[in-house]
Amino acid sequence: ERTLERTRQLLSRSDRVFELGCGTGTTALKLAPSVAHITATDVSAEMIAIAREKSAQEKTPNIDFAVAFGHLRKSQADRLWIGHIALDRKMRRAQFVRNGLNL
Repeated sequence: ERTLERTRQLLSRSDRVFELGCGTGTTALKLAPSVAHITATDVSAEMIAIAREKSAQEKTPNIDFAVAFGHLRKSQADRLWIGHIALDRKMRRAQFVRNGLNL
């Protein structure tokens, strides 16, 4: 939860986020209220199916789950979330979040 809180501090409500390696979507679902939209991807179709089920149960309309890497080129994301690295659209800066610390 500390890492999620630090991540929320890096995001704004107008951000469109692209997540690689979302697994079953837990992080995307928790960050969804903090951003305009999330495109969350994983290489596993089975993980994406679970994420979509969870999203439907939680009624999160601002998340699209997709099998990677098809959405990457079409994304309108402002920030890229890879594990614990958040990058802005122009890749001018990287914020590394680990154990709640900004490294």
